[in-house]
Amino acid sequence: MTEIMLGHAPSSWSVKRLGQLFRERKEKVNDREFPPLSVTKQGIVPQLDTAAKSDDSENRKGVRAGDFVINSRSDRKGSSGLSDRDGSVSLINIVLEPCGVRPRFAHHLLRSPAFQEEFFRWGHGIVADLWTTRYSEMKNILLAIPGPDTQDAVANFLDSETARIDALIEKKERLIEISDDHWERFAFDAFSGSASPHKKITFVGHDYLPEIPSHWTLPKLKYLSPQVTVGIVVTPAAYYVSDGISAIRATNIRPMNLRSDDMVFISERGHRINSKSEIRSGDVLAVRTGQPGTACVVPDSLDGANCIDVILIRKTKKYLSELLAFFLNSNSAKAQYSKGSSGAIQQHFNVSTAGNLLVPTPPLEEQEAVLRTLRQERERVSKLIRATAESISRLHEFRSSLITAAVTGQIDVESWGKHGGTDRRLDQIEREMMQTEARA
Repeated sequence: MTEIMLGHAPSSWSVKRLGQLFRERKEKVNDREFPPLSVTKQGIVPQLDTAAKSDDSENRKGVRAGDFVINSRSDRKGSSGLSDRDGSVSLINIVLEPCGVRPRFAHHLLRSPAFQEEFFRWGHGIVADLWTTRYSEMKNILLAIPGPDTQDAVANFLDSETARIDALIEKKERLIEISDDHWERFAFDAFSGSASPHKKITFVGHDYLPEIPSHWTLPKLKYLSPQVTVGIVVTPAAYYVSDGISAIRATNIRPMNLRSDDMVFISERGHRINSKSEIRSGDVLAVRTGQPGTACVVPDSLDGANCIDVILIRKTKKYLSELLAFFLNSNSAKAQYSKGSSGAIQQHFNVSTAGNLLVPTPPLEEQEAVLRTLRQERERVSKLIRATAESISRLHEFRSSLITAAVTGQIDVESWGKHGGTDRRLDQIEREMMQTEARA
């Protein structure tokens, strides 16, 4: 990483140790006079509601506006930034007062991926997750620093260019949100029978499914499936073996998809003892805890496997399994199982809740048509989301590489801007997104 930090710097830039450019601020303060701050990957912000609170409010590090703060732990790599306010942070953070470098240039330099790796390299610890870098170690990191005018030019350039990239990322993230919302509305309409020419019946009190066609029914799931049960819940780990019968857990279940990575196996004996949770092709599995109700269909390849602590809905001749999985993943189903009889949000999807789900049920021949429209629209939306997500990933990569290139002198920021370097790269990313979407 030293090669990246120093190897491309122009000869006019000076090489200095970090300790020559910053003073460590060791001021101890309390969080009453100095409001608590959070050190995040997005920078220094007022303490987040989700941040762990300490009872020791007197033992904190003081931060002054213009200081650079970085988390010393490797598991928080990239959590750093220039503070725009006075405040206090936990002792795990290192507070630096710029004294030989422009603060805004320092902000970009020390947040660059190249510096983050160098910072990690100078640390110590038993394993990567417990790795820590102290100021006494980081102060010896060598940095290439241009003159003050160039520092200001680089900072101005990166402020402008990263803002452009961030705005584009935000738009793409919003596109994904809109696409998800569109899909939820589409699924809601499909399970409301909005395309059916038949007269609708209004079900008073069912906001999650206000109406369905008059020739549809609305039975409880337990009257559709021959069995709604649960996988192994009593000490499943007692049956684990390195190679045996595949056992599906909640971590394997995604909406309409079953992932085989991170699969566990149980012994033949454990499988026999828990034969009631043996799964068959066409059964539907749903998550109980964490993302309750997330469902998928058991594929042919896992016929005869078992399952652990998930809801098991046996295949039925009355309802297409894939259509049922679509319904369980829809907001119409989530609205039912997310609240108990008291109206409180539920964190668990149990057998009773599953069995009592009201399921909009078209005739079998119409189920095929509804399923077909859901498949087609889901595939279209998924293609758009995949292409957009890949584009966002490319933008993050470009953002990181641009910052590193600018703060290490690999590019001349003035000529880069004049020749439209960022415009060309953003256009290329957009073309790649469209090509990905077209191929998908």
